[in-house]
Amino acid sequence: MLDGVRNPSEAQWLREQFKQFVLVAVDAPWDARWERLRHKPAWRGRPRVEFDRVASRDIDSPVAWGSRVQACVDIADYVVTNDADAELPVVERHLLAEADRLLALLDGSAAAAELLPRDEEVFMNLAHAGSSRSACLKRQVGAIIVRPRERPARGSLPGKVVGIGYNENPDYMQPCFAEFNACYRDIWRQKRIADMQLKHCPSCGSEIDVDVFPPVCRNPVCADGADLLDVLFPERAMSHCTALHAEVRAVLATAGADLAGTTIYVTTFPCFRCARSTS
Repeated sequence: MLDGVRNPSEAQWLREQFKQFVLVAVDAPWDARWERLRHKPAWRGRPRVEFDRVASRDIDSPVAWGSRVQACVDIADYVVTNDADAELPVVERHLLAEADRLLALLDGSAAAAELLPRDEEVFMNLAHAGSSRSACLKRQVGAIIVRPRERPARGSLPGKVVGIGYNENPDYMQPCFAEFNACYRDIWRQKRIADMQLKHCPSCGSEIDVDVFPPVCRNPVCADGADLLDVLFPERAMSHCTALHAEVRAVLATAGADLAGTTIYVTTFPCFRCARSTS
């Protein structure tokens, strides 16, 4: 058992080396993390904004080989939400029991114990299957929209899939790797940086290396040295992404049907625009 996979390349290597490798992610809401952490000696008296900055840096570094915890969560075989408000031994027992259940589902021993996946786990697996249609160079996202059944037949799921989507360029375009030979957001950011004629780090004022992408601050003590793209483009140039997001494509797949009362399952946390369009 390994603990602390922090880059998706690590998970990919482990999957190539071990055929039965299973990646289980343990996640928790940020508010819950902060409440647990702020009483620790190392964080006592430090502001929430500092926690948010450090957590953001670790969860999705713009550097391909950096700490990209969210990407690891996105490709995990199973995700356990650790939001239980209890003493540590109780939480540990809960997480271990949940991990045992998930592993039993994967290795086939669950059938002998008459253990079946939960409804939401089946729907999330379908969403992950949808994500395999994406050719996005950054991440593959899938989404499905489920309408509750009025009278589910015995043994059937309580919901019916009415729309499925994945993040990809519109049908009249090819994927970015074929259309632009690169991610269009990266192309736009490179051009924008060139237009800015940037020579100094906006965080510490040190000279930066603009001959590489993403640009790198040459000051080794600069806290944001590896995150210059986040500093320069806080919204990660998402407004310039050419793709239809998975949630939007799933809504379009329903052909204008009334979606009141439906539930959407998405393999990653929706962006603001998708959350608004599916609310």
